[in-house]
Amino acid sequence: VETALSGPAASVVGGHRLTRLDNALVVDMGGTTTDVALLLEGRPKLAERGATIGGWRTAVRAADIATHGIGGDSRIVADPLDLNIGPERVTPLAVAAAQHPSVRERLRTLEADRATHRLLPVWEFLVAGRPPENESLSDLERSALQQLADAPVNVMDLADRLGLKNARLLDVRGLEARGLITRFGLTPTDILHVRGAYTEFDVEAAELASRIAARESRVAPEVFVARVYERVVRRLSTILLRKAVAEIEPGVADDEGPLGTFLLDRSASPEHDEDPLDIRLDLTVPLVAIGAPVGAWMPEVAKRLRAELVIPPHAEVANAVGAVSGSVIEEIEILLRPQYARRGITGFTVHTPDQCERFASVDAARAHALRVGPEIARERARRAGADRPTVHTVEQSWDAESDEPDGGAYLMETRFLFAAVGRPEFQATAGKTARSV
Repeated sequence: VETALSGPAASVVGGHRLTRLDNALVVDMGGTTTDVALLLEGRPKLAERGATIGGWRTAVRAADIATHGIGGDSRIVADPLDLNIGPERVTPLAVAAAQHPSVRERLRTLEADRATHRLLPVWEFLVAGRPPENESLSDLERSALQQLADAPVNVMDLADRLGLKNARLLDVRGLEARGLITRFGLTPTDILHVRGAYTEFDVEAAELASRIAARESRVAPEVFVARVYERVVRRLSTILLRKAVAEIEPGVADDEGPLGTFLLDRSASPEHDEDPLDIRLDLTVPLVAIGAPVGAWMPEVAKRLRAELVIPPHAEVANAVGAVSGSVIEEIEILLRPQYARRGITGFTVHTPDQCERFASVDAARAHALRVGPEIARERARRAGADRPTVHTVEQSWDAESDEPDGGAYLMETRFLFAAVGRPEFQATAGKTARSV
């Protein structure tokens, strides 16, 4: 539970470490998801009401990170009526063909034969994943694993080998969920290969799959590629806008109402100034982009949002940088409250994480809180692995107005927040070793 969203949080810390920007919107684009977080005074903002994971609000106090199911390896499914990107992840066909040349050869045949299926991406392949270990398998699943044991097989071919009358009946979702098979498909990474923005793997395989998908969508290949590129850029742009809105008005940021969706999408569009309305929502903080694919996608996103873009050196490994350079933070809260009776205030109580103590005066109660608070926070940080932690204190009081004309205000409560911050002890040890050498 305590590690929830710790991976994306490390990316945010890595973004800060690599850029030295204390206030920025950090976007981490990976293969499966895109994570967005606000960096304030050099630290990730925390979700005070509980982290939201998969659309569900939890009781876990973690980094306030918005996670969306789109990345470089998001699955693209296209037909004449729609175009869907993600949230499923597949292995890009450019990568698959570089490892398995038979994938490229079969794509050539599929294009030449004008293979088509309105309900199934005919350009996808399946291959065996991890070995089964005492798995409960149906006869169909067992047969499918046998067919996929040696090499990738196209989904249409696999359906034929299994004797299915329609490839739509090929249901292998259970095998995929358990990691027993892996799917190769068309992804944004393949689109970058077609556009020439990233050509690390098999460009021809990406082009073949794009042409097949374009024919399935009833458009020209160049139109299909441009459509996918625009859809990804608009999706990333609206993700960032929604996160910015959430910092101002959290309750409306995730509203999928038609008006709000239209305004966000139009602001991220090249046609944002179509008469009679110009819709422009600009980011006022720098946009720090990290992750392997950001160099290909984020410059256009930043342009749409009129934002300063910073892609630091080593952006592709910012997560690892954050993991080794992050700080240990332990926070505790102490509450001071007056005790009221008919005759007035009878004393003051100080509630620490371990005990409650009573004092005759507010000065004595406050002095006790300011003395024990740093001690508790510092000790907890040391137990968590921090080396020589420093303590930051925030004090906030709430007063209520008296009903009497000359009564003035009277104290309701004072809250003290003590945050002990320190580098992990192994970093300090490593630094001492380096200096001694």
